[in-house]
Amino acid sequence: KFVVKEDNPGSTSRMIYITAENTQQAYNYIGGKSLYNCGTPSGILIDDPSCPVARVVSFNRPFLRYGDGEFYLREAPFVKWAENQGYVLEYATSIDLHSNPLLLKNYDVYIAVGHDEYWSYEMRKNVDDFLKSGGKVIILSGNTMFRQVRLSDDLRTMYGYKSKALKEDPIALDGDPSNDYLISFEFYKPPINDIETRSIGLGWFY
Repeated sequence: KFVVKEDNPGSTSRMIYITAENTQQAYNYIGGKSLYNCGTPSGILIDDPSCPVARVVSFNRPFLRYGDGEFYLREAPFVKWAENQGYVLEYATSIDLHSNPLLLKNYDVYIAVGHDEYWSYEMRKNVDDFLKSGGKVIILSGNTMFRQVRLSDDLRTMYGYKSKALKEDPIALDGDPSNDYLISFEFYKPPINDIETRSIGLGWFY
């Protein structure tokens, strides 16, 4: 899929819909592994509980489900409905939200749809700042903002250690507690201790 962004953000609509690219890559096992499963390079799931899943995944690979990353399953129905109802939306990705702290300043409403589970610290901070400035957020997504990930400087690699974070994430092992807020772990668990309900009023902790 292609996400076409507005050259002049906010010029056609004050509402922005942001696709959940991080979550789509977290579940994408094309190339051999995802943060959940093992698979063949062509994307056939390998049913082997003993297979070590990935802690790091790349955006430089195609998506499952015909290259759409389940966009047509989880997100496109909303887009189709909204546009059929006459709503004008502008579009961006979770990578844009991560990398551009000024992105949301062009909008009044931010919309999350489908399954938007994996967020970077930067994404969350930018949404928190948007809310503090009077912006509105529509959450039509399950499991939203549940797990923290990190993105590489070139935005092409995602780090997600999940349940192994405290034993394997380099930031958790570096002996410096000042950066523990960046560990790729569930937001609500120590040492992050920043439950997602603080930002969006919804939670999926267990």
